[in-house]
Amino acid sequence: MNELDVPESSLILESSSRNTRENGLNTATILKKMDLSRVILVTSAFHMKRALAVFVSVGIEAIPAPTTSEQKLRSSELPLLDWLLSSRALEKSTFAIKEYIGLIAYRQLGWIE
Repeated sequence: MNELDVPESSLILESSSRNTRENGLNTATILKKMDLSRVILVTSAFHMKRALAVFVSVGIEAIPAPTTSEQKLRSSELPLLDWLLSSRALEKSTFAIKEYIGLIAYRQLGWIE
């Protein structure tokens, strides 16, 4: 068992891919060999939209289970302070921009709808 009490035998980890598209393709191959077609897709909330679109595009029925490891978007008790520039805010902006660019690129390449 792991810290979330999920039996190790229930986990399928694909670790050879270099990007989200490869992850979907490699996972589809693994699932086909195991005669499975539905999974619980675990990834960061920032990345879930693109990851889910890729999994669907390669024929995997994926149930999204975004992780909550990122801090809440509003982390302070004084909301006005959330508008100040911080390294965490910059990091979140970077994640968001990367995912939007990824969505656009994957659509242009025809990898997702």
